[in-house]
Amino acid sequence: MSKVTAKEMFYLIFIFEIGSAILLDPAKQAMKDAWLAVLLGYAASIPLFLMYIGLSKLSGKKTMVGILIMLLGKKAGTIASSLYILYFLYICARVLRDFGELLIITAYDETFLIVISSFMMLAVMYLAIKRFHVFAGVSKPLFFGITIPFFIVVGFEIISGIVDIHEILPIAENGPMPILKTIFPTIMTFPFGEMVVFTMFFPLVQESAKLIKVTLSSIFFATLILSTTALLHVSILGAEMTKSFVFPILATVSLINISDFIQRLDSIVVILMIIVGFTKVFMFFYAALRGTMEITGTKNPIPPVLIYGVAMIASSLFIANTQYEHFQEGLIFVPYFLHVPFQIVCPAIILAILWLKKKRTQKKGAANEVPKEA
Repeated sequence: MSKVTAKEMFYLIFIFEIGSAILLDPAKQAMKDAWLAVLLGYAASIPLFLMYIGLSKLSGKKTMVGILIMLLGKKAGTIASSLYILYFLYICARVLRDFGELLIITAYDETFLIVISSFMMLAVMYLAIKRFHVFAGVSKPLFFGITIPFFIVVGFEIISGIVDIHEILPIAENGPMPILKTIFPTIMTFPFGEMVVFTMFFPLVQESAKLIKVTLSSIFFATLILSTTALLHVSILGAEMTKSFVFPILATVSLINISDFIQRLDSIVVILMIIVGFTKVFMFFYAALRGTMEITGTKNPIPPVLIYGVAMIASSLFIANTQYEHFQEGLIFVPYFLHVPFQIVCPAIILAILWLKKKRTQKKGAANEVPKEA
């Protein structure tokens, strides 16, 4: 596997964290305090980020799959690894469905979902065959292609006079509980806990000493973007209206009107959403692909790419019967029954075992040292 630089990892983490979070605004359940819930959610999730990095460092730069096989042996490790691969594929299918629904709502209302999902998945499959470093190489232009238009759109929202900052006041009007309930499990698992997928990519970073700095700074920058977006949603639409929209960001941008000249910018936002959505789909898909290749020992990515690609298209269609069911499942069922075990519980247990194993090895090494003669 080709290595990636620390800067490329910075860009990839940022785009990944923006992902579907900026589209769905998972903090909107906190109402007026959504922006605050995102900031506090980042602070609460820092131990998770350090845990994922610690897994790579304590294991000697092994992936999650490699760690499980090392600790559990080939058979049990393969079974445990396969569960993580299935988890990555499931989230990949969910994100693919998210952005398929976005495109149908905004631009292709007469197009079948299978057509949209297929075209996006074909592009993901093509890049997956080309290997990870190819996609990492274009992360820098994608990063600036997202951030620059974002700040321009925010500027237009302010200039157009549709932002009313009083909508977010008073802060914590209903006490801390609504904020805390939004932070866990929602914000900590989506989007921050999804960083667990990078346990498959952290070993690829050349400058591993910079990994903590790069990860925390990149996610913090993404957090500021997400918090700003959540604040703007409430300031423009109001807390109740924001909660009722599936994609609040489209509603806010559609209200921009400067002198009847600058308006209808939602099409630009849709393009940006496709970029971040494509990145997130690719990351989960490639994590599953890399895990599969590591388990099987195959060097040819084409067979698993074809199998998983077709499976993702089918899964994105049948993952839920309706759009409403899909989003409710993602915000209520998935966090408790999938995210918490795979993002928090299992990594914590694995890290504890690795730490104890390292301590035991150090003690044995110290006991075996022969004292020097005087």
